[in-house]
Amino acid sequence: KAKYDGKVLLLTGTVVVIGTEKKDQPYLAFQLPNTKPGIDTMIIGTFRAAELAKVANTKTGAIVRFQGKINMSTPLLDIVTIEDCKFEPDK
Repeated sequence: KAKYDGKVLLLTGTVVVIGTEKKDQPYLAFQLPNTKPGIDTMIIGTFRAAELAKVANTKTGAIVRFQGKINMSTPLLDIVTIEDCKFEPDK
């Protein structure tokens, strides 16, 4: 995990939770591939405010492609957080 801290990565994931944090920051939670559903097998992507409409229009079960910066310094319940995310177009 530590080798990815602070790195910007391009990821694709299946959405399992859609929400908004306290400061109206939109987020999506993704199930890690080949794992049983659970809080310890998810990653959370917090999205830029400019992406709010896209997050709001995303449905659970959707497969999305996004880019963001890995943050290992403030793990929430041992969940990997990806910050400042933005959607990327499908290839």
